[in-house]
Amino acid sequence: MRTKTCIYTCITGDYDDLHEIKKPKKDIDYLCFTNNKSLKSKTWRVIYIKDEGLTNHLLSRKIKMLGHPIINENYDISVWMDGSVVWDRPVSEFIKTYLKSKPFVAFRHHARSSIHEEALACLTFRKDTKDSLTKALKFLEKTGFPDDIGLYEMTVFIKRHNDPQVIQTMNTWFDTISHYSKRDQLSFMYAAWQAHLQITTIELDVWNNQWFHNTKHSKNPLPDYALVNYSDYYSVDSLEDIHSYNFKQQNNTYSINATIPQNTKIISINPFNTIGLFYNNIIIHPQPEHMSIHGSLKFGNGNLSCTEFNLIEIKGDFKKGQKLIFSMNIQPSSNFPINNILDTFWRQNNQLSSQNTILAQEVKTLKNEKSKLQQALTDILNSKGWRTLEKLRKIKPSIHKQQ
Repeated sequence: MRTKTCIYTCITGDYDDLHEIKKPKKDIDYLCFTNNKSLKSKTWRVIYIKDEGLTNHLLSRKIKMLGHPIINENYDISVWMDGSVVWDRPVSEFIKTYLKSKPFVAFRHHARSSIHEEALACLTFRKDTKDSLTKALKFLEKTGFPDDIGLYEMTVFIKRHNDPQVIQTMNTWFDTISHYSKRDQLSFMYAAWQAHLQITTIELDVWNNQWFHNTKHSKNPLPDYALVNYSDYYSVDSLEDIHSYNFKQQNNTYSINATIPQNTKIISINPFNTIGLFYNNIIIHPQPEHMSIHGSLKFGNGNLSCTEFNLIEIKGDFKKGQKLIFSMNIQPSSNFPINNILDTFWRQNNQLSSQNTILAQEVKTLKNEKSKLQQALTDILNSKGWRTLEKLRKIKPSIHKQQ
């Protein structure tokens, strides 16, 4: 009986575009679940789903983790892909290469191996709030979860979704993100640990490999909170969320109100660190005495101008209870011509990276073949039969002389 396989994704709202499969194979079905009725495709089977009272983010995660009756009842193997993924090589080859005896296949995390490191990265890059991340970390610590068993990327993975270990893992995973942090990479290892899930690890960079490349998300939402930290930038506890109710918007100008919680000589502001947004005309009021500012910024008459940065570091003598206002102009970068240049560079860079990875793999294969041939030659030269032939070749001239 033929093993039935599907690749699936879920696009809710207008967060991602649906990328057509370049060369679809008949032995694999391509399923896209969505609540966006305007989404159409020539190579995907588009399946419309109801919101079920869930947010767009949680709805997409439910499909990602728990699948759907169409998948669970009709297929043996399923491959999840984020909506930002574009395949460069056939999915069937990807499955054949990595899916062996274990029921789950995933990429090792390209940069981190710790849940605490992941939580800090999520906070730094504005993926979730401090409250949610702290709550999740406390929960994991309470369960006795060992934070030394590695970390996986959840951009693409293969699963035998009806395997008992996989079912338990997916149920625990969805339950955890529903009650704690929404960041799925933060809780996957806990769910896998609970179920004793057997995982085949792909030792490739999920952002740079020969199988697929990633595109930017189509939607760059305006932020709903900023981030300010005091003294220690590398600790979750030192970071403060400045939520939307603490900053005001007038046209494209945002004003953030912050109250210094402790005496400090350094304040670091990461204002709306969202990809695809353009910032300028940053003003600090009242301007503290003896203040110095570091970053990709220009300072003059109390105004800061910048086109891109991740962090503004302000040094000075700041006292507990002191109030500051930071204001800036912020717009989606799609309003600026440079965005087209960046998009072109992004696509070309991904294509070149994929080609480079493929060539590197081919070189590695050729080196392995060369090594095997050299070993085979060595084995022949050291064999008993070869040594016998060597002796015969040495006595052959004496036979001619006797004739």
